[in-house]
Amino acid sequence: VIDIESAELVRSRRVAPLANLCELPDSNTQWGYAKRYIWTNTRTDNAGFTNSLQKVDLVTEECSEVISFGDSVFAGNPIFVPKPAATQEDDGYILSQLYRSHDHQSD
Repeated sequence: VIDIESAELVRSRRVAPLANLCELPDSNTQWGYAKRYIWTNTRTDNAGFTNSLQKVDLVTEECSEVISFGDSVFAGNPIFVPKPAATQEDDGYILSQLYRSHDHQSD
């Protein structure tokens, strides 16, 4: 929580303590206001940039295994796309642009 007048951080909480450090989360925006799941890009080992993705359960604070795309492959922010007939909040696809630095190509 940030105090608007002083622009100071008043309170913070790590949402899922077991999750890898991450940024740019996405969720199923068609599922309503309260979200249970987010997908984030993260990094493994000593990678200098985000090179993997992870799913985080905001209720139980559990996290999926980190999905890495290999050496010298960096993951952009995840975008969640629900399946047309989805009946669960996490029933869908994750899109992420990947940059392969070893051959300077993107997927």
